Amino acid sequence: MKSSLISPLKFISLATSFFILFNAQSLSAKELIFPDVYEVLKVNGDSFSRGLFESESKITLPVGRHVILYRYSELFEDADNDDHVKVKSDQFVLVVNKAEETIKVSSPRNQEEKQAREYAKSPSLTLTTSSGEKVEYQTFALADFEQRQYQSVLDTSSSNEGASAKPAMLPALPNQEGSDRTAHSRALDMLNYWWQQASEQEKAAFKQQHKL
Repeated sequence: MKSSLISPLKFISLATSFFILFNAQSLSAKELIFPDVYEVLKVNGDSFSRGLFESESKITLPVGRHVILYRYSELFEDADNDDHVKVKSDQFVLVVNKAEETIKVSSPRNQEEKQAREYAKSPSLTLTTSSGEKVEYQTFALADFEQRQYQSVLDTSSSNEGASAKPAMLPALPNQEGSDRTAHSRALDMLNYWWQQASEQEKAAFKQQHKL
């Protein structure tokens, strides 16, 4: 009767193969990393939350264009009241083209609450790759980003109808909190917006991926 036990040599071989495969997959999973002073709220329209015991927000992303909803949020000591005070910015949108490298967002050097409140008015970012190269990106206030999406949808509609004139004024879009727009309409707006921005090659790849 043959033993069903794996020989030590075969076990070592299997374990080595698994270790190599696991590390290869880990190395290929490139990330976009935010330090703890930023809250990442959404990634490409999907809600995001970092791990309970993680100080950084690590987002695994494939190569391509991505939309990140974030805000600045930092805690400072209030020596006068023996307490702490949190400084928060409004919500902002980061649009970045992800390359085949890990990208890190640098932490701002705010030494005191007053400096942080000034920074929170327009929290600029610095993005660098793991090799130290600066990464180009765009940021928008959330309301401005939604306005651009809305304008793009109107422009597309006017173009399809053969109209030469564009609307002179647009209704103000509500901010994200308290909005009565549905998640479906937001997703559709975003899809329309990025479809207009995509190249013909990207559109073809999207159709092939989703079998359209």
